[in-house]
Amino acid sequence: MRNMWFQQAYDQGQRDFAGRGMARSTFGGLRISKTSFSNADLERSDFSNSVLLDIDFSGANLTRVSFWGASMSRCNLRGASTEGADISDVTARDSDFRDIRLAGVDMTRSHLESCDLTGADLRDVAGLHAAQLALAKLTGAILEGQYLAGAKLRMANLQGADLRGADLSFADLRNADLRGADLSGARLFAADLTRADLRQAVCAGADLTEANLDRANLAGADLSDVVGSPAALAAAVQG
Repeated sequence: MRNMWFQQAYDQGQRDFAGRGMARSTFGGLRISKTSFSNADLERSDFSNSVLLDIDFSGANLTRVSFWGASMSRCNLRGASTEGADISDVTARDSDFRDIRLAGVDMTRSHLESCDLTGADLRDVAGLHAAQLALAKLTGAILEGQYLAGAKLRMANLQGADLRGADLSFADLRNADLRGADLSGARLFAADLTRADLRQAVCAGADLTEANLDRANLAGADLSDVVGSPAALAAAVQG
């Protein structure tokens, strides 16, 4: 049942619900804007198919919250607890997911273009390979061992990201910024790295077989024990 108390308060102009205990509330299908849920307890609440504009969820308890099918714009989830949350089929733009551990979160088919996931721990996220992450900021993000085959990462900022052992086969990494990223043992089979910047990246033991390295920059990268076309690798290093 929808949280009628919230609906009435919101309709009367209240926008500050920071620190409130609102576990198991239902907000599904609502349009909510310029509202603060900072540090609120929203465990197991339902925001499915809602429209969320300029919402502050920073520090909130979002454990097992459902955002399925929601539209999010300029939302702040920095420091929120999101264990087991459902963020699948979400369309989020210019939203802040910095420095949070997304343990057990489902992001299947989510569109996270231009979102900031700097420093986020994404190791246990499900469905990330099927998410749209073009232009996303993933600086220093932890993606160790992630299954990212076919991922859409065009123009993503992955500077300093931990991608050790990640499967990036067939991934779209065109114009991606991978400077200083750790790709040790990563699988990049047939990945599209056209114009990607891999300067100073650690690619030791990575599989670059059939990867498209057209105009990629591998200057200063660690290519020890890399599997792939020697000619293509040499051209990228010199470029």
